[in-house]
Formats: sequence, C-alpha cells, structure tokens
Amino acid sequence: MTLVALVTAGAACTGPQIKIAPQPPAEYRTTTIGHGSACGFNLFGVIPIAVNGRAQRAYDEALRTTGGMGLLDVKVTERWYYAVVGNIYCTDIEGLGFTGGNASVGRPARNS
Repeated sequence: MTLVALVTAGAACTGPQIKIAPQPPAEYRTTTIGHGSACGFNLFGVIPIAVNGRAQRAYDEALRTTGGMGLLDVKVTERWYYAVVGNIYCTDIEGLGFTGGNASVGRPARNS
C-alpha cells in the first residue's frame, strides 16, 4: 500500500520531456541571441502551479525573441526562491537563433 502511494505521488509530480534544441538544417543562417524565462510555484511544497511546462515556455520565449526556427548553443539555468507558503522555480534559456537558407553564415552545406 505504501509503495503504491509513493509511486502515485512520484508519477503525479513529473512533467513532460521536451526537445530543447532541434538539429539545424544542412544550410542555415544565424539570427540573434534570444533569452527566455518562465517560473512556477509549488504551494506548500506539494501543489504545483505552472511548474511542469516552464522549460517549454522559456524555450518558446527565447525562440520568439530570435525570430528563428530553432536555437543553437542552448544554455539552461535553473533557479529557485523560498516563499513563505512554498517555493518559486524558474528556468532561464538562452540560445543563438537560426533559420534555414543561405549557408554563407553558419555551417556550410554538405557535399553530396
């Protein structure tokens, strides 16, 4: 009974796995460095509020600021803060944006 309760509690506190940085195409152009941040709150240490999707939200924000289709050289930073009734968890993502197209900037096209 105790094992079932522990497994259930552990499974209830997991978030989805996300693919942070897709592989760039054979030819791409870099855009600019993007930054994104997202936070969530864990009320009383057991009730997650916007905690599970914060990595995806931070990635989407960073991607939006670059105007690209993906990020290169991704840096992920986690931070947390204590609040009286719980903890605040934040994820920061920084990366260099890229778009498909001219290979003059970025990695050269592969020879066939």
